Amino acid sequence: QFKQKYCDKNVPCLIRGLEKSHFKDISSQWRKSSIRQIEMYSEPARGVISDACNSNAAPSANSQTIVNTEWFSTFVGDDSAVPVRINNNQPGRGSNLDDDGRAQECETMEMKLSEWIDECRDHEEQFHASGRSGERRPRDNIGYLKDWHLVNFLSQRNESLPSWPLYTTPSFFQRDLLNDFLRRYSDGGDYKFVYWGPSGSATTLHSDVLHSYSWSYNVVGMKKWIFHIPELQRDNDDDDGRGEHYNSKQFEVIQNTGETIFVPATWKHEVINLLETISINHNWITAANVDLSWQCLLTEISSIETELQS
Repeated sequence: QFKQKYCDKNVPCLIRGLEKSHFKDISSQWRKSSIRQIEMYSEPARGVISDACNSNAAPSANSQTIVNTEWFSTFVGDDSAVPVRINNNQPGRGSNLDDDGRAQECETMEMKLSEWIDECRDHEEQFHASGRSGERRPRDNIGYLKDWHLVNFLSQRNESLPSWPLYTTPSFFQRDLLNDFLRRYSDGGDYKFVYWGPSGSATTLHSDVLHSYSWSYNVVGMKKWIFHIPELQRDNDDDDGRGEHYNSKQFEVIQNTGETIFVPATWKHEVINLLETISINHNWITAANVDLSWQCLLTEISSIETELQS
């Protein structure tokens, strides 16, 4: 169902029910309960997979789960360095795209994990004390721990963990040419990340690297995704008719704790953390989008050649 309805058609979807199977261990270890009551966004389950564009959530009251920081201090280590990005461009007010539509690097700083945990705690206390819990707008100058190769790091010390692996990739995401290639032919590289951001942190408008697919599982927290719908039309220079131009049409999806979202190739999107959120994110390439990835590489090579000649 997933491959035919969403992957082959290259449209987003929201997936429920995986936290009790593929993500059971990581969910139980990285979460703890909080007495804070917040406005959550949920809807009655309509099956395992639903169209992302039809996921208009209604608010309901639920007790919040928060990040179990003690787990990270114990098994990752307070002195471990983590990559924190500072992004000053808010969704809806511009983006980090250059003139050619590529994502530009935002400011990155390394800090100790203990410093990051303290920063998140202080931010959340101020955020909730101000009565902005669940606010749907991003905020400026907030750190966001992004592109953290935590699972790769932990694989070197898995004997000390309560369980390993922490999660298993769902079968419909497993035909992964990108990470299989990197595992065989690179020195430990991968496109498997952990993202950890406080309330109000955001990722500005972008599409995913190499025109890959991606999926994101919310271990803790809540995100708002803003998808910009690509308008397909034939270009004179595009023999297969898959040139994509973006129009003003967009829609929003609320992703709650325990839900997984599929992000199709080439779709530009923005993401805002409505609460402190930690997620597992994979980019992957399969037979259904390898042609798009190849075209992306050819375009990048052409751009590099042009720059070298100028």
